[in-house]
Amino acid sequence: MRPCPLCREEIQDDAIKCRHCHSLLVPLGPIEPSKGETQDQNAQITYVLDRDLVRFAKFAGAVLGVLLVAGTYLFGFRLESALDEMDDAQEELALTQKELAAAKQVVSQLKRDVEQVLGEARAQLGSITETRRRADELYIGILSQRDSEDSGKKLVLKVWQPGRTISVGFLDGSRSARAAVEAVAKEWTRHANIKFNFVDESEADIRVSFKQGGAWSYVGTDALIIPKGQPTMALIEPVDGGVDKAFRSAVLRHFGFVLGLINEHSNPRATIKWDKEAVYRYYSAPPYNWTKQVVDANLFAKFSSISPFYREFDPDSVMMLPIPDLLTLDAFEASANSELSPGDKELVAKLYPRN
Repeated sequence: MRPCPLCREEIQDDAIKCRHCHSLLVPLGPIEPSKGETQDQNAQITYVLDRDLVRFAKFAGAVLGVLLVAGTYLFGFRLESALDEMDDAQEELALTQKELAAAKQVVSQLKRDVEQVLGEARAQLGSITETRRRADELYIGILSQRDSEDSGKKLVLKVWQPGRTISVGFLDGSRSARAAVEAVAKEWTRHANIKFNFVDESEADIRVSFKQGGAWSYVGTDALIIPKGQPTMALIEPVDGGVDKAFRSAVLRHFGFVLGLINEHSNPRATIKWDKEAVYRYYSAPPYNWTKQVVDANLFAKFSSISPFYREFDPDSVMMLPIPDLLTLDAFEASANSELSPGDKELVAKLYPRN
């Protein structure tokens, strides 16, 4: 027995580790070779392993193994979830692509529909333009009956038989627009022995359209010579069925034409001093685009004489066109009147007396 060099406890002489303090007792110096051992054998190295260290290594290996297994499980689970999410994303992408293809088809169809509507609108515009051209030609033809101021001829007013009921039909337009026209037009009948009967048919004496691209009307009984089904009056449909001053003025004025009244500026007793060059420039531009001939017929031509029933010049009449002062030499101007003037009421009372 010998003492441990570290804890001084008794240990075996050949012990290589103290059983008390667990210290290794490997000699630090060279070991003397025994007899019979060669130098090569003396050169060998002996490794001494600590059993606790081995146990610790095993424990660490086990823990590492557990961590590897848990990590593999968790990572594999997350990877599987990621793969599932990727599959869902691919399905959503495929669905989106299908919806996009369907949307492209809808857009293509809408484009074709819009092109068709535009084509129909262009055709309708061409028809409106042609209708306006024919109306201008007809109006010029009517005005050709007017002779020069010194001709001495008289244009007979194209009035209806007093007490007659004039039927008025609509070829198109909303119900609100029709009701608005009827309400305003009937104001004439309060002062004249005449009635307007508004019907929903194309066989009426007066046929109103809101799709002619402007506002115009045949004068008096001239409407009876127009083929059935064709408009004899054109009006602009009010926005949202509203009745403003401009709409009232247009309806009263054109139903004044129906009763045989003429444009007040064409009254031979009118004394408007036109600036003709300014008038030509004004009405040759949009939205009128009138030719010089149309301007002459619509504004400058006057009846040389007229029925004795007709009145003195009345700038307050609803039959008066709006005239800005820049079109006259003496700064005369007139507005679009939206109420029947006393002269309007007196005139229709004379033309359609209540006997």
